[in-house]
Amino acid sequence: MPGGVLPLAAVLAACSNLSSFTNGGGDSGAKAEAGDTGAVDAGTCADDPCVMATGLNKPYFTASDSENVYWTENGSALGTGDGAVKSCPVSGCGAGPLVYAQGLTNPVGIATDGMNVYFAVSPSNPSAQGSVQSCPVRGCNGAPTVLASSSSPEGIALDATYLYWVDGVDSGVYRVKKTGGSRETLYDGSGALIAGGFGCAVDSTFVYVLDFQDDLTRIPLAGGSPENIGTAGNVSAGDAPLALGTTGGVASYYYAIPGQVLGATEAAPNHVTVLLPNLTAPSSLAFDESTSVLYWTDYGSGMAVDGRIGKVNADGTGQVILGSALDTPESITVSGAYAFWFSFGTPEGSAGVAPSTGTLTRVAR
Repeated sequence: MPGGVLPLAAVLAACSNLSSFTNGGGDSGAKAEAGDTGAVDAGTCADDPCVMATGLNKPYFTASDSENVYWTENGSALGTGDGAVKSCPVSGCGAGPLVYAQGLTNPVGIATDGMNVYFAVSPSNPSAQGSVQSCPVRGCNGAPTVLASSSSPEGIALDATYLYWVDGVDSGVYRVKKTGGSRETLYDGSGALIAGGFGCAVDSTFVYVLDFQDDLTRIPLAGGSPENIGTAGNVSAGDAPLALGTTGGVASYYYAIPGQVLGATEAAPNHVTVLLPNLTAPSSLAFDESTSVLYWTDYGSGMAVDGRIGKVNADGTGQVILGSALDTPESITVSGAYAFWFSFGTPEGSAGVAPSTGTLTRVAR
């Protein structure tokens, strides 16, 4: 788990919304643009697990649609300008990742609606401005579009109209139309309900925010007061995974605190169920609407090859381990018959992980 990569602590490794999207473009953009270095691809995968790309520079957040898997690479260290945003076709990465943007300072959250890919850039310098940006999924054809500025945008989420994000410095929650325009404030960060927001998710009623203290807050889209609906106190182990899902018409949310993954329904937030009680350091969650299954990554100790990935039913039954003894599983996403997970990199003991040693792996689910 990438301690010290971003201000305050590490951020949410996955940020979810409730919609299933398909790729609106005919060109999956598998060919790497000039300047893409260090990534080695596996071509079209015949068997699984399949290592699709290696040499990734600390891959952090991920998203997917029916054709591609997208990710941000946070960069070598805090404040370095060698982060990037990339994608690969779900079938394999034969021509190398498509590079949407590079030379970025600590890009974090990422999301897609199948037509565009959206991402947050969160510079470590408090005097610098971060931003939320977008590119068509087929490539930027130049530079990404800057949709709005923000001090330190972290996790992002989408609905049909808006891009939402939470700011890790001012703890505010904002949105902007996906087509651009003025930034709107949904929560101004006052009242100490959110302490350095890391991750967000959105459904038709609320924006959910998980902060570095593992406090979960929801903000009504129609207006009204924010409400704290979950807390673990200031005991965060780093990442703060959050996912939304609907099972049998019941909207639920899922989030992780150190060692556990919890779940509750939107209608009864005080009735929390422990879905997974014995994880070391849960780092990412992804909910599959088609099967009502929650996928998870466990980063492990960060000192050895002891991470795991797995899945569990929405009611906590049927846990399956999809992989164990893994290098630093940081994020996971699902598309079609597969799950895609990212290793943050090769552990270097107390020094964290080595730059440019991350991988993208596909596994049948």
